[in-house]
Amino acid sequence: GSVSGLVWNDADSNALVGPSENGLVGWTVKLTTVGGVLIDQTATDSCGNYHFNNRPAGSYQVVVTPLPQYGETFDTDGLATANSARVTLGIGQNLININFGYVFCPPLGSIGNRVWNDCDGDGNQDVNETGLVGVNVSLKQGSTTLATALTGPNGIYGFNNLIAGTYTVTVTPPNGYVETFGLDGITVGVNRATVVLSSGLNRTDVDFGYRLPPPTCVVPTGSISCEHWGNTWGHSCSQVPVHTTPNSVCSLSSFEPSQNCGDHYGRRVRGYIVPPTTGNYVLWVSASDNCQLYLSSDQNAAKKQKICETASGCGFREWNRTSSQKSVTCSLTAGVPYYVELLHKQESGGDHCSVSWSKPGENTSCPSEVIPGNCLAPITAPLCTPACLGTGLAGIYYCNTTLTAPSVFTRVDPLIDFSWGNGSPAANFVSDNFSVSWNGQVEAPVSGQFIFTTTSDDGVRLWVNGQQLVNNWTAHTATDNSGTITLTAGQKYLIKMEYFEGTGNAVARLLWSYPGQAAQVVPTCRLYPTAGQPNPPCVVKCEAETGSHSSNGGSHNNGCSYSSTHASGGSAVGWLDNVGAYCQVSCVTPSSGSYQLKLHCSNGYRRPCVRSVYVNGVKCGTITHNGTGGWESYTDSTPITVNLNSGNNSIKICRDTTSQGGAIDIDYFECSK
Repeated sequence: GSVSGLVWNDADSNALVGPSENGLVGWTVKLTTVGGVLIDQTATDSCGNYHFNNRPAGSYQVVVTPLPQYGETFDTDGLATANSARVTLGIGQNLININFGYVFCPPLGSIGNRVWNDCDGDGNQDVNETGLVGVNVSLKQGSTTLATALTGPNGIYGFNNLIAGTYTVTVTPPNGYVETFGLDGITVGVNRATVVLSSGLNRTDVDFGYRLPPPTCVVPTGSISCEHWGNTWGHSCSQVPVHTTPNSVCSLSSFEPSQNCGDHYGRRVRGYIVPPTTGNYVLWVSASDNCQLYLSSDQNAAKKQKICETASGCGFREWNRTSSQKSVTCSLTAGVPYYVELLHKQESGGDHCSVSWSKPGENTSCPSEVIPGNCLAPITAPLCTPACLGTGLAGIYYCNTTLTAPSVFTRVDPLIDFSWGNGSPAANFVSDNFSVSWNGQVEAPVSGQFIFTTTSDDGVRLWVNGQQLVNNWTAHTATDNSGTITLTAGQKYLIKMEYFEGTGNAVARLLWSYPGQAAQVVPTCRLYPTAGQPNPPCVVKCEAETGSHSSNGGSHNNGCSYSSTHASGGSAVGWLDNVGAYCQVSCVTPSSGSYQLKLHCSNGYRRPCVRSVYVNGVKCGTITHNGTGGWESYTDSTPITVNLNSGNNSIKICRDTTSQGGAIDIDYFECSK
């Protein structure tokens, strides 16, 4: 007799030989005894066929050796005995169609890395430059959008489980930000990058840099303010009476007041340095008797720091008598005003005072010039409003009205300006009986009294800088509530807003008003999602049971949306018994990455049951649940790691083979990170 068959490329994995599916050529096929002893060996021909002829009657095994990265989809005695089929050959019998199907399963790769705030615009990720959180990133292949994600902590994003191919990554930057770095260059593809992904490669170089452009307003330059106090005794700069009215005020055309003005006086020169180019500067002072030079990191005088001084006097424009006369390197941005202040105390004898610098690229062993007037602005100069860099607040969403863990998802909301009506805050999330906690920092643009106003339907609470401004934790129609607090310009304050929605319309808004500004929604750039608190754990729970197989199965339904299907149409969709039965849910996650998947289920047997796990259509492993010994007893399975995309993910649990144990009854799925 004979044994023969076909080894073919089952491209659509349907276990049927399609008209366009070809045989796999040159694959090794063995004929062995039932015990595995080799009898004969051959290779598939140009059509994928194999033959073992002149065989006596008896029981045999046909064994195929698949090439790497191929997975079996069919053999005649089922997939439980992978790559082999047991046959019984009668006397003179010709067994045909002992076929094997395989599909190519290339290793999957990933694309991602970081979107960061490139403060200095140089295209390099400096240690002090933070990631931009909550930025939308999308992945396309051709014109088809495959996935979207929001950047997480430190601006990290990622797309996983990708086959080889050419992809386009596109970023939607926060309002006002301009691109400073992209993989393709910022002139070839603004806010996007074309990525060629090889099989199994993890691309972790697809970064994007952004910054807010420097202020566009013009700071008037040409002079700096000088205040003079006469009849002031002593040598120390602390004896300059800056909190009293000066005897005279004048303007200087460079950072060098007049010499030989007399004895026993003090003066203060203050205003703004406006650098001509971006880069590293070094500043020097020279004075008799003593002087101190202060510089701020921006235009805010409250941030000034002493950078150099003369403690015992020196000659006119003598820059290097002592090391204290020279500052450390100062990184300054062209066109941006920096508050500067010089205190000078003269007791007796010759008197002078000068401030000089070396600009980017110049020799730093000595200054190149006294700072000229065209790089100085007086203290009275109108200045630009400092740029704000916020991206929103971190919103933690719960499927209950009491902010009770676990949360369903976390995201960065650029504004709290929601009117959901009877709808839902997110796909596959409930439209009633939910709550949200928004957390982060709020930055004050001016100093003065701020009025914070919430508009809510239903309950709301608001804290700013630890002070509760609003407390209306009741069910009500759209209602305004307000509270006042005094804030200082440029300072960031902790903010928390809590909200719940019962039934009906849902509204949540946060507004403010302050001196010079009518009521408006608090803008994105004044809200920061990180405030030093640890990020809450992300737990996504999906119900998997709609029937009533067990007495306590329905009690776990927390109102979160789900969809489940049972292959054989049983009344309880979480019941997985025969081969081919499966349960499928839609899992919405706030960010891409690795999650721990576990099943809460019962198993009436006293032995482990194994089930295959498919994520977004791709098999990624198996999950094991140990026997509970009763169908009324529910416990958690052993967790496994799965890679999920930001947004909607399909997770399917399937019984593929008889060897995977008996039935289980799934109550719910849980993914956490």
